[in-house]
Amino acid sequence: MKGHLAFVLFSFFIVKIACGQEAGFDPKDPIRNISLAQWTAEDGLSSNNLTHVFQDSKGLLWITSFNGVMMYDGERVEIYDINNLDLLETDGFYTVTEDDNGVIYLGSQGSGLIKYFNGTFSKVESRSGHLPKSIPSLLVSQTGAL
Repeated sequence: MKGHLAFVLFSFFIVKIACGQEAGFDPKDPIRNISLAQWTAEDGLSSNNLTHVFQDSKGLLWITSFNGVMMYDGERVEIYDINNLDLLETDGFYTVTEDDNGVIYLGSQGSGLIKYFNGTFSKVESRSGHLPKSIPSLLVSQTGAL
């Protein structure tokens, strides 16, 4: 899985590599080369109670909570919730993943399956049946099926 991290935390820790490795860190590196910064609601997160953290193929961190989904680009946090996304029925999100085409999928607590692609959020409609409003987990298979 691509850069997959899962947390349920009361605060969010962003790991920055002191030696300048932006893409991640080598577990063999000495701990002295790693610095931690703690981010909470006081620093701009929509919640301190997170349900999932995922790093996409572009390096963005997607952070889900029951108070919206957040996107962190390394400098700032963008919060998406019912206040700025009309397609949402609730602010609750459980999970996030990405397919091989760079499409981000978000499993919500009451708004169904949401996708983000080319800067646009949209609801995913089922081709064969009904999608539940609550989607607690997502997986992209090796064949690319969601």
